[in-house]
Amino acid sequence: MRSGVIIFAKDFQTSDVKTRLAATTSTDFAINFYKNSLIDTVNSVKDSGFPYFIFSYPDIFSFKAEDGSAIIKSAYKQAGYDLGEKMFNAFDLIFQHNFDCAIIIGSDTPQINGKIVTESLNSLSVYDTVLGPASDGGYYLIGFRRGALILDIFKNIEWSTPEVFKHTVKKIDENGLSTNFVEELRDIDTIEDLRNFYQIYNSSDLLSINFIKQYQQYFNL
Repeated sequence: MRSGVIIFAKDFQTSDVKTRLAATTSTDFAINFYKNSLIDTVNSVKDSGFPYFIFSYPDIFSFKAEDGSAIIKSAYKQAGYDLGEKMFNAFDLIFQHNFDCAIIIGSDTPQINGKIVTESLNSLSVYDTVLGPASDGGYYLIGFRRGALILDIFKNIEWSTPEVFKHTVKKIDENGLSTNFVEELRDIDTIEDLRNFYQIYNSSDLLSINFIKQYQQYFNL
């Protein structure tokens, strides 16, 4: 089965990123944390061994990691009037390239690992869909096998609310599809999320953790 990973990302050079985190730190801190989080996410997908494609908004971007270890470049621009249509269109494009199943992940959970990616994609040999719940009521991962992708699942969802995951599960059920659930993770959007992330993962070698360590005295970490 041919499986692929779609990574949704923002072009931090032309769009605001991590605005809630920036409000209690600084714009520069938020941008650099975001860049390191995105690199961590890409590295985890690389560890899984599956091909990946970065879909960016609002523009295509390319940047080099500060240590020169990687060049991160988006392959496609996100297309659609809201997040739901953008995700549907990204899946549809990948399936047009003869992939049998795919998942979409964002760049707000740098703690995602290759095991979660692999488990999610492998589960699509049995299930129609897969979801990775986020602790704020949304989800950080969604996947479909080809033939199970339905636009209705992405319609009339109030994005960025605590009801996203619940409403998505309801729509999947209403369309008669089966779902696998993987590990819950916490998006890093606020200073409280940042502190929680650091407390749990401070002994890891994540670039985003190493970046936070440079500023830990400012955040009571």
